[in-house]
Amino acid sequence: MKSSRPLLLAGITSSQVAEGCAWSAKEAGLEVQILPQAEEAEAWLETNDPLAVALDMAAPQAEAICLRIRMMSRLAHVPIVGLTQELSDLSFPEMYGWGGDDVIHSHAPGELLARLRWLAVGDSLRPPNPRGDAVVADADRRRRTLYARVLHNAGYTVKFALHSNEAVSASTAEGIKLTIVDADLEPDGGVEVARQLRSKGNTVPVVIPATPKKMGGHRLAVRELPKVAVTDSFAPPENLLFVANEVSRNQRDDGRASARLLYGTVVAFRHAGRARETQGCTYNISAGGLYVRTLAPVDRGDEVWLELRPPRSDRLVRLEGKAAWARRFGPIESATVPPGFGVQIADGTKGDLARYEAGYRAFAADTIGV
Repeated sequence: MKSSRPLLLAGITSSQVAEGCAWSAKEAGLEVQILPQAEEAEAWLETNDPLAVALDMAAPQAEAICLRIRMMSRLAHVPIVGLTQELSDLSFPEMYGWGGDDVIHSHAPGELLARLRWLAVGDSLRPPNPRGDAVVADADRRRRTLYARVLHNAGYTVKFALHSNEAVSASTAEGIKLTIVDADLEPDGGVEVARQLRSKGNTVPVVIPATPKKMGGHRLAVRELPKVAVTDSFAPPENLLFVANEVSRNQRDDGRASARLLYGTVVAFRHAGRARETQGCTYNISAGGLYVRTLAPVDRGDEVWLELRPPRSDRLVRLEGKAAWARRFGPIESATVPPGFGVQIADGTKGDLARYEAGYRAFAADTIGV
């Protein structure tokens, strides 16, 4: 059964790449709309609804196309896949920062097919379970748009504030469950917003995105404030939700053997014993497992082989594990993580297991002091 909504190929000028993507779409039962120029794509999107978008990351105005799609609320749930000539630790966060969802190699049409096969053809996506209201206090429209998309997919109803006094007022309203406030929000800044909320007895969790250079100072300033965390404003917007969940969690009821830490690096994965592999990006790691962000997750219970570079290491390690759970794309459940799958590490060479654990321990010591 074919979908009435096509795959949009935007900014792709290579006939070879376009033909490969068109083949993937056909195999997945989709029609194709090819628009090599950014201006054409933006005009087409005004009156059309693609099922998915494949975008050449090197194309002129590629970032602008992504952000334009994300600023259209009706297209908030359209997955965007970036195409690149070289997969690296920089390509994934760059695409995530544009509002995209995954990255594949330009000349690997099978990778696009793997990401298109599962897309809904006729069934509507079910909304996530409601989680209450969230305040996004940021003067930058781009960040507001990207943060709001993440929170909407997680079940929050989002309210905006453009100034620090508005942030305080909005955060004390009934039903607010989370506040995201920019560290440099005028006139007083995110730290002062958190201080004012706590002085009023308000306990809503507060996450303060800040530039990496200023994170240390802001963390020092809020260390005595309960349920307040500072995070990297340059990191993928989905990281906000991870930080919000962590700051809201009751540490006394935590049964984890080790802390989960945000960590992004390219990871190659494949079903155990199979030759074909694909690439994703790690989202978080622990001493005994990791979460792989991808639009083509393996199924729960599948045995997988993984290859990645652990923190504080300059060499790859090969690990074996089992997928403990998986999440498909879309607002079909409370999106506490982006699409992908979580793996419990079960095996690997003795040296690689030791390297992974040592890298994690060093990273944990630097990140959370344990």
